[in-house]
Amino acid sequence: MELFRKLPGYRRAESGFEWVLWKRLPLIALAGTLLAAAVPGVAWLALPDSVDPLSDHAFLRLIYIMIGAVVVHWTAVLTLAIGCFIVMVMKGPAYVADAYPLGDGDAPAPLPGTPAKRV
Repeated sequence: MELFRKLPGYRRAESGFEWVLWKRLPLIALAGTLLAAAVPGVAWLALPDSVDPLSDHAFLRLIYIMIGAVVVHWTAVLTLAIGCFIVMVMKGPAYVADAYPLGDGDAPAPLPGTPAKRV
């Protein structure tokens, strides 16, 4: 018995933008992460030597904001990856479900608690 039987005569849909985006997602994730990490790095280099960066509240706030930006960016990339995966699965081949006989297919039994109809 085959686990999955493809629907005969079904033609697979052409791949589209989802594959282009799927292949670029690692680069998008890396670029966004590096960009957010570069902002505090440049700010650290721009601070004068007399100021301790780890005791400067504005600098620490910038670091926390960039951490939040990275988390939001990763969440967006993950959401795009899930969307691309769903589109790829939906464009894939169609499968036939296994049929099973229904004992009361012609005249279904009444639901429990409902009066039976008289014909």
